[in-house]
Amino acid sequence: MSGVSSVRSVRVAVVGSRSLPPSLVGLVAPFVAAVVASGAAVVSSCCVGADRLVVLAALRLLPAASLPRRLVVFAAFGPGGAGSSSAVSAVAAVLRAARRGACVRWACGPAPRVPFRVRLFRRALALVGFVAAGAPGSCLVAVLASPSSRGSLRSCALAARAGVPVGALCAFSGPPLPVLSGSGLWSRVPCLPLPAGVSAWRWCRVAPAQLALPWSEAWPEDVSSW
Repeated sequence: MSGVSSVRSVRVAVVGSRSLPPSLVGLVAPFVAAVVASGAAVVSSCCVGADRLVVLAALRLLPAASLPRRLVVFAAFGPGGAGSSSAVSAVAAVLRAARRGACVRWACGPAPRVPFRVRLFRRALALVGFVAAGAPGSCLVAVLASPSSRGSLRSCALAARAGVPVGALCAFSGPPLPVLSGSGLWSRVPCLPLPAGVSAWRWCRVAPAQLALPWSEAWPEDVSSW
């Protein structure tokens, strides 16, 4: 990887479920816009659903000159889509990001020797490690269609264990989300203007009042503007 990989910037990873209800589809672009407005780098991965929407939103919102520094995509397949899965891979979006100059990290292990599911896990490890190496304020946010989105929750658990702050935008009223690590808990994020049926949560190892939300100040106050 080049560009942003050598800069210790604030890095906000946005990942999520492969199938989203309309209430969450409409949230992805405003959330990415808030991350962009905060000055952070946008980090995502290679699947259909939330990942694809994040990548396309960042491509629309970020100036072309800043894409090598501020959009980082982790792919479980190689250049040209080699080793991708037709069922889950957002090949077209990732290739578009690469053509536009975004920083794309390809295949976490060669196919077919490394099974795709293993490469997805290695991709999650690499993404979390990259965010963990970012400047203070770096975090991971999952856009969850259900509390059983296994791949996204695995990334959340890896991030929590690495000490990366974790948040979730959920198409349900809240937990039961699984415990990520240790004796922490999920705490509702107050005061965000969210559509009906959507809730925002933060994984807490400390008292919720001690936690900062690096993207919240840029969140649009008026949902009608979405």
